[in-house]
Amino acid sequence: IGSPGNSKNVITVGGVQNYAPDGTAHDNTYGNSDDPDAMYSSSSRGWTDDGRIKPDLVAQGTGVYTVATYDDISFSSPSGTSFSTPLAAGAGALVLSFDNSLSPMQLYNTLITYASNSNNPNNDIGYGIMNIAPIIGGADPDKDSPIQISPNPFSDYVNIELKQTLLTSLVIYNSLGQKIKTFKENKTSFIWYGNSNKNKRVVSGVYFVVLKQNNSLYVKKIVYIK
Repeated sequence: IGSPGNSKNVITVGGVQNYAPDGTAHDNTYGNSDDPDAMYSSSSRGWTDDGRIKPDLVAQGTGVYTVATYDDISFSSPSGTSFSTPLAAGAGALVLSFDNSLSPMQLYNTLITYASNSNNPNNDIGYGIMNIAPIIGGADPDKDSPIQISPNPFSDYVNIELKQTLLTSLVIYNSLGQKIKTFKENKTSFIWYGNSNKNKRVVSGVYFVVLKQNNSLYVKKIVYIK
């Protein structure tokens, strides 16, 4: 990925193929795929020369159903990252309309937290395909999780609520897998102030709340922003 897409403080958007397992979509057969993560062939790959994750996110880049340019009544299905980027920008605008208090960096961290590949970013799709439904109140795939977290991202403190008190252990890890904070109380409500077991403030970034209950393990991702 070259300039300006390799800039540090921009959201660089790559393109994935149109996910159409049946092979057709909107009478268009070009660029369809039965793999939701299949990259559009002309979309640039990362990393950057200095090893940073790029692209940051991806959105549909082939067979994008949109208004046609040749008249005022038709639709067409063009391709290119020039369509992926406005799709991502529109999604980001929806998140901002839902919460206009977000700073640019908070918006970025929110978007990558809920993207499809956020736990294992790579040089093709970065943090993955955008998914803003859980952010703006849509269907949340984790709604039945025994761990509920708010706010997320957070800057001062985060509330961690458990559905029941059968607590074996509740531990917060950083993205390197290092144990940061351990909660041992047998209760259903916890507050984390972004501090370690040694009561030192941690750095901004992605952290993981890991709950062990009986023989089950549950994980929720949170973003801390100073």
